[in-house]
Amino acid sequence: MLNLSSIQNKIPSVSFGLFRYWSKEIGIHEKTIIKTEQLLIQDFKESLTNAIIALNKEDDLESKAPGWDVGFIIGFIKGNLGKHWYHEYVVKNSDDYKTFIALRAIENYLEFDEVCKVRIDEIYKTLINSGSNIQNLKVEINKLDFDIDKLQIKESPEEGKVMAALSSQIIKIIKHIANKENSVSLPIGEFLSKNEIEQLIEDNKRI
Repeated sequence: MLNLSSIQNKIPSVSFGLFRYWSKEIGIHEKTIIKTEQLLIQDFKESLTNAIIALNKEDDLESKAPGWDVGFIIGFIKGNLGKHWYHEYVVKNSDDYKTFIALRAIENYLEFDEVCKVRIDEIYKTLINSGSNIQNLKVEINKLDFDIDKLQIKESPEEGKVMAALSSQIIKIIKHIANKENSVSLPIGEFLSKNEIEQLIEDNKRI
């Protein structure tokens, strides 16, 4: 358990202040109503905790330039918390994400209904062949896979029809969403002073 006692009383105001700044800069301040403000506090505490843990995993901290550790904490929270909030309050409220969830719902339903999958494939074959003048029209669809580490789409040897097409569209949307990034730099220094961050680092050295 990390020791955050030195700023315990400030955590709520820092959390809310950072979120107000971020949501205003990202352009959602007036149209987003938060159901549970405690989640914002939890988000900040988790980001701060992860920053301290990551710092303590760094090698040769004693040899780093003065103030490097403070900059590390600030930079970590900027990236980590900003990315989390962007995903939760921008991406999840986007049409892309809603389409992704809708397609997943259909995919999940079809996964457990073999009869429905056969029927929908038959409808697909009828539709794609109707009006076509190609005798040997290929109706199979190559399924796509997603390399989450490299954010790359690659073709899978597995073939199918409607389920393959559905899965491939889901993969394409994931790729599109994954390329979206938070554009707001959180002003951590305006809410936590250098001395406060140094105290947090001191209180949690190599835990």
